[in-house]
Amino acid sequence: MKRNMLKFTLIIFLVSMIFYMTSCNMAKNTTIDMTGRNDMWRASLNMNIGYNNELVITLSTEEFEPPSEVVVDILAKGRNVYSDKLKIRKDDFPHSGIYKSNFDSIKYLEKNYKDVSIVVSFNDETITILLNAIDIIE
Repeated sequence: MKRNMLKFTLIIFLVSMIFYMTSCNMAKNTTIDMTGRNDMWRASLNMNIGYNNELVITLSTEEFEPPSEVVVDILAKGRNVYSDKLKIRKDDFPHSGIYKSNFDSIKYLEKNYKDVSIVVSFNDETITILLNAIDIIE
């Protein structure tokens, strides 16, 4: 009888430990939304921690025709963590100047999200957008 009770207690203990360790190791699904703008451009970076990121850049002025392609660099604490050449989205509103990119999670960017800027280069011009509005959703 004591032996059966000991086995039962040991099994309950092991199952409890496995459940506890599994629940502690599960990562929370955290999303960080960052936005910024200047006289020409608006930028939004949506980070799903550990998964993927979405960058959306749009024109904030109608003073000029949007370029068909821009080169975008994401800087975290001055370090270039992502670079891509983006084409204008034709399926969105015409002449709206919307550029989108999806890319995998970057640990350095996730750790240094409070100091992020976007550099947009087009037609021999370079514009920097500081992402200073930060919203964390857990």
